[in-house]
Amino acid sequence: EQLPSRLRIAWSPTLGYAQLQSDVRREVEQAVRVFEKLGHNIEELEGGFPDPGLDWVRVAGAETYAEIYDEIDGHREEFGRAFLRGVETVRDLTPEKYGAAQRARAELVNYLWHLFERYDLLMTPTLPTEAFDARGKWPAEIDGEPITNPLNVLPFTYPFNLSRHPAATVRAGLTDAGLPCGLQIVGPYHREDIVLQASYAYEQERPWNDVWPREVPATV
Repeated sequence: EQLPSRLRIAWSPTLGYAQLQSDVRREVEQAVRVFEKLGHNIEELEGGFPDPGLDWVRVAGAETYAEIYDEIDGHREEFGRAFLRGVETVRDLTPEKYGAAQRARAELVNYLWHLFERYDLLMTPTLPTEAFDARGKWPAEIDGEPITNPLNVLPFTYPFNLSRHPAATVRAGLTDAGLPCGLQIVGPYHREDIVLQASYAYEQERPWNDVWPREVPATV
């Protein structure tokens, strides 16, 4: 099915707390304007919600550890070191801290519930920076501002992993360095259909299969 007409779309470049590379913002804003060209209504959100990064770490870590704890000792070499370090830290998580994280999750879900009463879709950048080597070091800064918390490298995706809203990513464009950056499209609960329809409509309007990013050597 085609994307419905005249959707109400919320656009948030920071969600109220994230750093954002300037040329990434330029490219993602241009991507959002594609939907305006298609006849939809775009409104930039003011503010946002408190950064739920630590709450996501605690909730997701506890859920993951509960699923695999009896497999870890016999298969440690099959897990990445960073993954193990992350999930094993929750063994020291107190009930009070876990409960606080779940309350923060409920507050985030409530915020998004009210947001999706007013809007059909929410759009954000996918990452605050251009693409970086999946096996290498994460960026150390964004436009000269140091990244002091590793979660600041992925501030736009974990809120919706925590709230469990459907989301998809399409390519927004290329940064000044010739590397890709993404537009994230988020929908209400149980509306995977409209997220996929919006992604398809965007890629029909801006096909990119013949536009390749600059090749960069992998870091070891």
